[in-house]
Amino acid sequence: MGELWQACKKEHLPNFLDIYEKLLTENGGKFFVGNQLTWADLMVAELLDRFAMFNKNDGGDSFLASHKNLTRLVKHVLALPNIKKYVAKRPQSVG
Repeated sequence: MGELWQACKKEHLPNFLDIYEKLLTENGGKFFVGNQLTWADLMVAELLDRFAMFNKNDGGDSFLASHKNLTRLVKHVLALPNIKKYVAKRPQSVG
């Protein structure tokens, strides 16, 4: 998994992050659609959190550093009470 993640991080992740940061920015920077949390926000936040787990030995979520709206979205979603409770108890993924 390590080699696959490193290739993805180098070849695909920067473009993915730029596209999704742009979409968030165009919608006001808080949510992908409208002015409240949707499945789109949950799915992207979960994916980025999983990427941070894959990257735990190489800076965690540091790949988000230049994407302030994505960083804010992930923090917002992970701070929601039921999600926060789940994340605290979920098994760690292999990364």
